[in-house]
Amino acid sequence: MYSVCLKKMSNKDVEIDQLNGFLMASRGKGFNINGDLIRNINVIDKKLAYGVVSKKALSKYYKLISLLTELLISDDDSGETFREALNHIEKFRLEV
Repeated sequence: MYSVCLKKMSNKDVEIDQLNGFLMASRGKGFNINGDLIRNINVIDKKLAYGVVSKKALSKYYKLISLLTELLISDDDSGETFREALNHIEKFRLEV
């Protein structure tokens, strides 16, 4: 079940602003739902959002592990790769 609101929301719409959920921003133009172009989707149901969030987090995690493996294998004995690896880990931690 979904609800599409075609009008632009303002701060006066308290009901919509108070909805907590997972915001799915689109890449590029947007999502096409029933012929309407949707730029952002706010998934409110936790059961629905869990699958989307888990998939995105695991995808970023696997990319991070791959990058960290490459960085740590190509160690240059100066410690710079370790700092770069820690920076990537901190960035991932903040995103999650």
